[in-house]
Amino acid sequence: MVERAGQTHSGKARPGVVSEDWLLAFRNHDLSTLSSECSNHAPLLLKTDGSLPHFKRFRFENFWPQCSGYAQVVEEAWLGAGLDSQVDALRSLDSKFRLTAQALKRWSTTHIGSIRLQLAIAKEIVYRLDLAQELRPLTACELALRRKAKLCSLGLASFQRTILRQRSRISFLAEGDANTKFFHL
Repeated sequence: MVERAGQTHSGKARPGVVSEDWLLAFRNHDLSTLSSECSNHAPLLLKTDGSLPHFKRFRFENFWPQCSGYAQVVEEAWLGAGLDSQVDALRSLDSKFRLTAQALKRWSTTHIGSIRLQLAIAKEIVYRLDLAQELRPLTACELALRRKAKLCSLGLASFQRTILRQRSRISFLAEGDANTKFFHL
């Protein structure tokens, strides 16, 4: 049973903090006052149920447009999100952006993969072939593989620096928490 406005579920008095409607609307939440040690203002404590969903945010990578297949994925996703005559233009645009972001995530996972993992693998191949070269001469295939792994390692390290530079920008850091589901609610 909900107590009168100004009281918690347990019956503690909270004058003017919440109303009966608020308590009914937010059953899994509690708003109460804390003690005011050295001020005549009492801080408020809002306890939530903590069940806000967390979705991984879409991050556009600057090097994607230079990769093969990028333009085709964007075009297919953008055109695939057909306009519905029942939906207004802004909702349609939102739908197009969401579908394009999902398509780019899938494309990136399948065609690009984890840059960090690929870089680690390329470095490991070079390291093991260097160890083998100390013990014996490498075959022509091993030398070609080592050369290719070194080139891949350089290219992947460049990609990784580009990504890290993009993510270290002030705007990236400033937007980090401002766009979460919690702040939108």
